[in-house]
Order: sequence, then structure tokens, then C-alpha cells
Amino acid sequence: MKVQTMRKVFLGLMAVVLALLLLGWMGERPILSGVAVGILVASALCFWVFWRCPYCGKNLGTLSARHCPNCGAKLDPDPGQDPYDPKARDDM
Repeated sequence: MKVQTMRKVFLGLMAVVLALLLLGWMGERPILSGVAVGILVASALCFWVFWRCPYCGKNLGTLSARHCPNCGAKLDPDPGQDPYDPKARDDM
């Protein structure tokens, strides 16, 4: 899965969790809050397992990462661009 797609999935899951928590709290429906906590735990597990550099396989840390903190590769290089090109790392 592409890094950009993974970011969108994680942020979407967090939005769903927030919405369910608010609905559960406002509507006094604890089952919705329980579902939200379950989704939160599942998304944290997915983040831990899948949020990795596609080049070296190490964990990327934050969702805002643009370069791998381990190998320095650009995470979303332009087509045909070398991800290890030092010129591509000007926004570090």
C-alpha cells in the first residue's frame, strides 16, 4: 500500500472513531463508545504493523513523515525519481 494511501486510511479511521465517541457520548449509547474503542485499538495495531518504509521496512514514526528516519528515502517520490536522491530531500 502506498504511504499516501495509508495516511488517508489512518486519518479516516480516526475521524470515524471521533464521530462514534461523540455519538456514543451525546446519545448515551455506550455500545457506540465501545465500538469506537475497538476501532481505535485495531487502527493502532495496523499503524504499528503497516506504517513502515517501503524501502527499508523500518517504522516511520509520525504520520507527517516525508522521509524515512532510518534510510532517508523520500516516501512519495515523483515517478521515475530516485527515492535516495539527496536533491529530492530539500524539504527535510
